[in-house]
Amino acid sequence: MATRNWKALNFSQKAIYASAIVNVAVLSFVWVKRQMRMADKEQKEVEELQATIAEVSADNWSANSRYRCFFAAQQYYLLNSSSPEEETVPEARKMLDVLTQCREELYPKIPKDTPASRPVQFTATMPQK
Repeated sequence: MATRNWKALNFSQKAIYASAIVNVAVLSFVWVKRQMRMADKEQKEVEELQATIAEVSADNWSANSRYRCFFAAQQYYLLNSSSPEEETVPEARKMLDVLTQCREELYPKIPKDTPASRPVQFTATMPQK
């Protein structure tokens, strides 16, 4: 029955139906390809997140850890030492060594002239009567 209906259509109607089917096929292909690309991108984000989570362990003070300075400073704060004699334990020495390395890496990045070192200009504006 469907074959008779197809045969009864003229050429322009057949072309319209055929182009609609081709359009649906092309759109489906493009959509599937886009979904696959999005899944790959999402997988990369998950891998990066897992790598960052693995890197953000408080015990990781290695030289390639991005968070070593943060965790060393945090541990130093939690040490709550009041004198250099309290900082002689091996863990405290390691923490102080890491903080020294961080200071040596950070200070060259700070510009000589910072906004805080410039004089403040006061401009007093009086309301006009």
